[in-house]
Amino acid sequence: MKIKTKLILGFLFISLLAMLVGLFGLFRLKELARPLNKDIPLSIEHLYHRIEIDELASRIRYLHEVLAQSARNYVFTQDKLWEQKYYAFKPELDYIVQSAIDKSNNENKLFFKRIKAAKIMLVRMERTALGYNNEEKRLEAIKLLESGTYWKQKLLLQSELQNYFLKHGIGEKLEITVKLAAQHTQNILRQSIKITIFFIFAVIALSVTSGLFITRSITKPLQQLIQYTEKISSGDLTRQIDVVSKDEIGKLALSFNKMTINLKTYRDKLVLSKEYLDNIFRNMTETLIVINQNGTIMTINNATMELLGYKDDE
Repeated sequence: MKIKTKLILGFLFISLLAMLVGLFGLFRLKELARPLNKDIPLSIEHLYHRIEIDELASRIRYLHEVLAQSARNYVFTQDKLWEQKYYAFKPELDYIVQSAIDKSNNENKLFFKRIKAAKIMLVRMERTALGYNNEEKRLEAIKLLESGTYWKQKLLLQSELQNYFLKHGIGEKLEITVKLAAQHTQNILRQSIKITIFFIFAVIALSVTSGLFITRSITKPLQQLIQYTEKISSGDLTRQIDVVSKDEIGKLALSFNKMTINLKTYRDKLVLSKEYLDNIFRNMTETLIVINQNGTIMTINNATMELLGYKDDE
């Protein structure tokens, strides 16, 4: 594999790791935004529905009091306007109770059915009292509206409505919803920070490791080439470089090996040629003296030494 290819693959590997960290960060941000985009809107939608049901329950309590008070006022004051008011508000009460039943979940549906049953009994007694009053049976009407049965049923209905509002406080529900959403968001954020830090250190470690590996795969053969070049320059032509790759450095090492073989062969031939020439030079019968440009005697043959009476070292 070529060095250029190694470097490109190394950069691509590091870039891929960085991209993975970025994608993970985007994924966690999406998870972080989920409570804002989904959970909280669903909770708010649920709360809006609950508010609507609570408004119906509040309207039921108000209309129930209006009917009860109108019936009592008509019986005690004999004013027909109170009777008219009673019958004017009764259809609205019937409609709202039925609407609450239709729009509620199973638990609240049972509650509003109990309210409807209690309302029917109270309205029946109130209308009976109104009838007594119209028949000038005022005492019977007062006795019915002051009876224990009437008040027991009235207090039961009021108690049911009171418990409903204590159980379904909107402010408390909204606070719980916001707290849960905030807690969920904080948990996701803390997890995201921990995992992101882990991935960052992992990417740094992998990047350093891959960088060291790529650098080592390039510098180690170069260092080996430098060492063998120094040995070759000192005259050691017996060493061969290990070719461990097929990249540019491997090709260079192979070329060095071939060059070393060629130099050794050439040197051997040169040594043989020099020895051959020296042997001829030494043993020729004619005198021969080799002098350099400065007039210094470099070498002489045996015939010259015998003629002049000098030794080689003289």
